[in-house]
Parts: sequence; structure tokens; C-alpha cells
Amino acid sequence: VYGNSDFSNTVSVTVQIPVIPNPPILSTFNPLIDTDGNVNVQWLGSLDVTSYDIYRNKDGSSYILIRNINSFSYTDSGLLDGVYRYKIKAKNIVGDSGFSNIESVTVQLPKPPQGIPILSLVSPALSVDGNNRMKWTAVPYATTYEIYRSKDASSYVLIKTTTSTSYTDSELLDGIYNYRVKAKNIDGDSDLSNVLYFRVEISEESVDISSEKLITTENLIILMVGMILTIVILVFWLRRRK
Repeated sequence: VYGNSDFSNTVSVTVQIPVIPNPPILSTFNPLIDTDGNVNVQWLGSLDVTSYDIYRNKDGSSYILIRNINSFSYTDSGLLDGVYRYKIKAKNIVGDSGFSNIESVTVQLPKPPQGIPILSLVSPALSVDGNNRMKWTAVPYATTYEIYRSKDASSYVLIKTTTSTSYTDSELLDGIYNYRVKAKNIDGDSDLSNVLYFRVEISEESVDISSEKLITTENLIILMVGMILTIVILVFWLRRRK
């Protein structure tokens, strides 16, 4: 006897026709300022994507394709100072998505002071009052300056750290003084500046003259007081006679 069997078990099949992927969502950079030149780019994608094209521009220039990758992150390395903007496109066998949102990050690499201070005189190189006045040029990226001094050809020693670009070394004794300055910040130091030379000779004659002036002033005060007392006594005596 011939006939038909019962139906087999049922098998279901889902047919998914590939479509163009949706644009990825680019994550905001954190932090927004990068200090090592390595920027980590991350995004949200979908499973129907085979790869992603990463585009970048610098300081407003045209976007260029820098990498095709099949993951959800990429580290862009070796970057120099500037503002970098990124956008991403998803790809599959059907085609490309539109571009993602654009996110930007600023690269600011650490910089030691850019240059060397140039020392110059404010007061004469021959000092007769024991005060050596000097100034120097500002150095880009410097936050402080170190002042070094040598007396009579001895070793240089640090005498002052300052944020200013001028300094007065005071109450010095006779001798030959040399100065150098170094610019500093958290990332490094500049080389030492040129050498600035002072000779201190505090004149004994000027000290004697000052003493004479002091004595003359004291004598004048005594004389004036004596004259006033004399006048007072004279007025008092004249009134008594009346």
C-alpha cells in the first residue's frame, strides 16, 4: 500500500537581509586635555558592522582617514600640540553608514622653559652702597627663576627663587660678585644665563661724609633749641621788669 508519511518536524529560519549600518556614537573624550600625545577614541557600534573608518582633523584642517578597525576603540598615538577632532563611519557588505557625531580633544604636551634668561644691569657694575640691582628677560613657560651668586671666584650658590624678572642683592660687603639665573617649571629647567659682574667697594670717605652730616645736623638742632630757650628767657625777663 502506498501513501504519504506524516510531516516532519518544523524548522524555522530567520532571514535577515543586510542593511546599511546606523552611524556609530562617538564617546566624549575624558579628559578633554591630553598631556601625553596618546588619545583613546571610543564609540558605540552594532553587530551588523564589519569594520569602522576613523577620520581625524587637526586645528580645523580637512578630515583624513587614519585607520580602519573592527573593534570599538582606537588609540591615536604620537600626537603633537593641537586641537584634534574625530568622526567615525561604520561599514558592512551593503555599504557605509553616515558619519558619527564629532568629538574633539586638545593635546598639550609638557614643556620645559623655552629659552635662556638674559641678565643685564640695572645699577652700575661698580656698587658703592652694597646693593646690586639686576634684571633678566622672561622665558616662555617659566614659572619661577633661580638666582645663583659667586663671590670672589667661589662656587655658585642659590640665593633666591622668585617669580619676578628682577632682583636686588642687598647689604653686600666689598668684593667681586658674579650672578647667573635659571628658568624653571614643573617639567624642567633652562640652561644657566650669561654671567653678570658686579664689584662692591663701599667707600670709607662716603661713610665719613655721612657721619659729618649727622654731626652737623645734631649741632644745628642743639643750636636751634638754645636759641629758642634764650628767646623765652629774654621775653620772661622783659615782662618781669614791666
